[in-house]
Amino acid sequence: MSEGNGDGRGFSIIEQKAVSDTYADSVQFFINAWGVTLEFGVIQPPPPGFKGQVPPIPRVRVHMSPQHAKAMAKVMVKNVRAYEEAMGKISLPAELYKQLEIEEDW
Repeated sequence: MSEGNGDGRGFSIIEQKAVSDTYADSVQFFINAWGVTLEFGVIQPPPPGFKGQVPPIPRVRVHMSPQHAKAMAKVMVKNVRAYEEAMGKISLPAELYKQLEIEEDW
């Protein structure tokens, strides 16, 4: 298969692999001087009588450089802002900001 990339040069897909889709409603960050790991998972309900916080079920880990993570964070903010301009403000509960120790930036 050959497709153009907009600059007059073509490129060929050498091998195409299936990419799995997954849903995540939690993410954990692991950051050090050499890299960033994002572990996406799904929240599970606590078993009957369980007290405390139940850890999410891990689904996928993504590893990247700190530079890639910073660029991705900026692109994510840009895209969420564009979404809100088109669709309306995404509301989050005040308790979430407090729990995550972050402030609403926009």
